[in-house]
Amino acid sequence: MYRLDIERSWLVTYTPTGGARADAFTVPTLKAGVAAGAEARHYTDMDLIPVEGGVVPVEHRWTTGGLVATGLGVVVLAGVAVWAVRRRGTANSPATGATLVPDRVTPLSVVTALRLLRETQSNLDSSTLKALTEEITSLERAHFGPGATTTSGRELEAALDRWRARLSG
Repeated sequence: MYRLDIERSWLVTYTPTGGARADAFTVPTLKAGVAAGAEARHYTDMDLIPVEGGVVPVEHRWTTGGLVATGLGVVVLAGVAVWAVRRRGTANSPATGATLVPDRVTPLSVVTALRLLRETQSNLDSSTLKALTEEITSLERAHFGPGATTTSGRELEAALDRWRARLSG
């Protein structure tokens, strides 16, 4: 069988075993006195480029440990952000014993105050909660529903006084 002279190629994979990372990899050279030639090439993106000066620059990439540490850092930061938002939300909400008096007594302010009361009072039993919801619904229908009429502020203040007395005593 006849064999043609062919070019042979090898692929050398560099796997570091430890120690400090270098910024470049020096390509090995042929032993002195060997009658052969060696040409080294490396990939840059998708292109195969000849090695100049016998040195290939090493690009540092993310390691698994670096990715895990970054991921944990992001999770911790997100947790702190959620905690801060929730803490700020509870700090701004009225206390359990807060007074139920809006600055201006209007149908909207009374309905809003009663809704806030319903959301912040965690110790309401089911019958009180149901009565409060019915009060809110009746005020909404009377003032914002079809055929809504304008009522005096005394009726609205009476609703606030009724709920203030019911929850304080």
